[in-house]
Amino acid sequence: MTRRIAMRIEYDGGGFLGYQRQKDPAIPTVQGLLEDICSEVLDEPVTVVCAGRTDAGVHATGQVVHVRTESARPLDTLVRALVRNAHGRIGVRHAWEAPPWFHARHSASRRTYQYHLLVAATPRPVVAQRAWHYSREIDFDLLQSEGAALLGRRDFRAFCSGGEDLKHYFRTIHRLEWRRLAPGAASPSYLVERLPLWHLEIEADAFLPRMVRMLVATLVDVAAGRRPPGTAARVLRGRDARQASAPAPPQGLCLVRVDYPPACRVPPPGAPQWGEPSARR
Repeated sequence: MTRRIAMRIEYDGGGFLGYQRQKDPAIPTVQGLLEDICSEVLDEPVTVVCAGRTDAGVHATGQVVHVRTESARPLDTLVRALVRNAHGRIGVRHAWEAPPWFHARHSASRRTYQYHLLVAATPRPVVAQRAWHYSREIDFDLLQSEGAALLGRRDFRAFCSGGEDLKHYFRTIHRLEWRRLAPGAASPSYLVERLPLWHLEIEADAFLPRMVRMLVATLVDVAAGRRPPGTAARVLRGRDARQASAPAPPQGLCLVRVDYPPACRVPPPGAPQWGEPSARR
């Protein structure tokens, strides 16, 4: 019987050259490692499909993947083998037997990314692999107001790099918010205390290749006075990627959540599950 197994996973993008598997098997990718391990455990070659292909260096704490298999191997056996054989490079937060119509990418209704920005005169090594160090002063009110022009359904081809084969460039940004991070129960204080660390949370139905990083770089350039106010809106209207700022560094970006309609998000009654209750969304 054909099964569809879904998993919510996390990984540090610094050890991978992106999600998508490459022709050269020696190139480390998230998909390559997942497929190698899953194929061995399930005793058949499988393809692991993700909700959103992350670039080299981009992290994920809420990536969702699915695999279609004929194997009867128990769910917990697959998950434990994946965690063990990944040697800490990939973690599984939640896994479940998904309905036959579930598709990690096509069934997703929204995706949420965070981008971390360290605004300081000198680098701070403790967050170097999780944030973009920016040494110029920034007007954060302007940063937020400049981003407001990007909300709603728009043609975002001006903020896309490497998507020449796409059928269309329309995406809907539902939320774009910049916030100052502060110490709290969920984060060790030494990571954020006294650090001028900000993060962008952006939620959309889907994203184009490098879209978030190009948006971030353009907004930051405006807020730092390197480009005039209204640049983001003008670039958007011009539909020319050459007018956008070069993509912001990948290490500041993280895929934190993928949302699905209830029929896809909730496992069928009695279906096997594995993972932390807090990860089941």
